[in-house]
Formats: sequence, structure tokens, C-alpha cells
Amino acid sequence: EHGYASSPAIYKSLVIVAGDNLEPSYLTALDRRSGETVWQVPRGSGGSYATPVIENGIAYFIETLSTAVKLPQTVTDNFETKPLWQAKIKGSRHYASSVVHNGLIYAASREGKFSVLDADDGKLVYQQAMGFGSDINSVYPSVTLAGNYIFIGCTEGITAVIKPGREYNEIARNRLEGYRSSPVFIGKRLY
Repeated sequence: EHGYASSPAIYKSLVIVAGDNLEPSYLTALDRRSGETVWQVPRGSGGSYATPVIENGIAYFIETLSTAVKLPQTVTDNFETKPLWQAKIKGSRHYASSVVHNGLIYAASREGKFSVLDADDGKLVYQQAMGFGSDINSVYPSVTLAGNYIFIGCTEGITAVIKPGREYNEIARNRLEGYRSSPVFIGKRLY
């Protein structure tokens, strides 16, 4: 129905594309220069609307059924993709891409459930309801790390500023007009 809902991600000389809502779901690596397929492997169960986040050769797909997959450098005939871990987290779809920072994954579901997972095993560190409003589709902007803070925004224009770590520590909330796009930080400015 939605096909490739996530953006491609660059990893070394490859462009990684996650094909979701297709059976089976594939993870495809394309050569950055030629566009040729380098490898394509079934990704396993569990769809993902957000862009895969890649850290240390591992792709993280954060959704209600979250998955971590080791990216192969090359694929042989007997290569199998097996998730490093899979974890169920509360919340519905995750349109917002997550952030991996210091061994933790920071993610937000569309209705504003903020989850922090351990990147090594997928175990839930904590979860926090953000209270962004009544709209079930309020969180589209990607979770963003800038400086020493995590930023989570929503369609109602609220941006929560959170200190990274194993406990929830909200520093501030800012209000702008509503937005769905992901924030970009350049120098001391937010766009």
C-alpha cells in the first residue's frame, strides 16, 4: 500500500533502502556511484515507516516490533539475515526516525509515546507519554540530536528538549506553528 515509506540511508559506499509493506520485506544495498544492486536480503518480520538508523554496521528499525539487523559487507549464497534482536514497544506506528546515541535508541510513536531502548539488546530503558495533544498522528518529525540534547516535535508545534540518558529529563518545551518536517540544526540555528 505504501511501499517505500522510509528514506534511503547512506552507509560507507552503499545506499541502504528498506522496502516495507511488501511481502517479504527487503533490505537492499545499492552502490552509491553506479546505482547497481550490491546485495538484497529479506529483512524479516515487522514493517517500518521511519528511515533505518545505522550505527556501527547495525541497522535499527524502530516500530511496535523493533528490529536490529547486522549489515553484511557482501552476501554469499548461504547468507541469512537474522535479527540481532527484536523487541515489542508500546505505541503505534513510528513515522519519526529515531536516534542512536551512546548505546541508547531514542524513538517516538505517532501518538507521542517516547521510548528509549538499549541498542545492545532492544530492552526498554523507559517510556514517557509526551502529552502533545489528542491527535493520534501528531509525531511526524524525526527525533533529532543536536549538541547535548534530544529534540522531539509534533504537528501542534510543540518541541520537547530532553537530556539524553537512562532517565527521562525534560529540559524545556518550545512552541512554534505546527510542523511535520524534521528539524535541521546548523550552527546555533534551528530550521
